[in-house]
Amino acid sequence: MASLFCISTDEFALAEVKQVQNEGICLILIELITEAEFIMLLIYRIGGWLMNLPNALTLFRFVLIGIFPYLYFLEGLENNKVWAFAVFILAGITDVLDGFIARRFNLITKWGKLMDPLADKLMLITVLICLFIEEVIPLWAILIIVLKELLMILGAAFLYRNRKIVVQSNIYGKLATFLFYVAVTALIFKLPFANYIFGVAIFSTILALVKYADLNFRKGN
Repeated sequence: MASLFCISTDEFALAEVKQVQNEGICLILIELITEAEFIMLLIYRIGGWLMNLPNALTLFRFVLIGIFPYLYFLEGLENNKVWAFAVFILAGITDVLDGFIARRFNLITKWGKLMDPLADKLMLITVLICLFIEEVIPLWAILIIVLKELLMILGAAFLYRNRKIVVQSNIYGKLATFLFYVAVTALIFKLPFANYIFGVAIFSTILALVKYADLNFRKGN
């Protein structure tokens, strides 16, 4: 009787342990399901807000910003600078495409208006820093461009916060971007008159800053 009682007691204790374990597993599963539901809801909300095709192209351009310097300095890769240049051109193509698609199919969002030019600025600055590291362009050129872009970002933030104005690209900014693409192409491949083209691009970017300030601050008055 005593051994039977011991066995039944042991079985009862084992059953209790299993029950506790099962309850613990159930609680963990419930917690994981709850977290998964929250994450899926968050993805759905963000996806509905961001993930139209133009914004997806803009996000892709942010990825390309990191790929360019990796390829540019990857000496073990044959024709690494050509591959880096291809990434640079791909970024330019996505820039044109996302703007065209957004306007053509009415997919313009405030997020896109803010992030699209930011992606362009970061790509341009990244490329120019790579060229500076290899002593292709001087430091003062980098400082002028970084200062100009910083002023534009701060100005855009001020206008959006205080006057609810979203700064958009205009013809002067697009022209400056185009000239920089031409200049970067000439500098990477060491084409004739590359430095002169780069000088014209710097002048155009300063002109774009002046026009941005004039058009947008006057709009708020």
